[in-house]
Amino acid sequence: VIDGKQNANNLSSPITISQPGESVVLTFPQEMREKQISGQLTFYRPSDSRKDISVPIKIDEAGQLLIEKTRFTSGLYKVKLQWSMNDRPYYQEQILTIN
Repeated sequence: VIDGKQNANNLSSPITISQPGESVVLTFPQEMREKQISGQLTFYRPSDSRKDISVPIKIDEAGQLLIEKTRFTSGLYKVKLQWSMNDRPYYQEQILTIN
């Protein structure tokens, strides 16, 4: 995790999370687009672990990963992204409130 955080900090920008419309959208930095990426995205719900959501990281050609908001319950989540690219580990955490 420590190496993953350091590698993520060295990217041109962090992965951003937005909530336009009915989706949660993760946007990856330019250097990750059209690369072979494997990993896991986990939304931890601190108040109720039964509402945790885990999905594999598969980004589209625009460098985005879309998840329908219908999968979530409104409230606070800790987003944990763990992935690898070119055999290097990456890790990023962020707090997100689903509206």
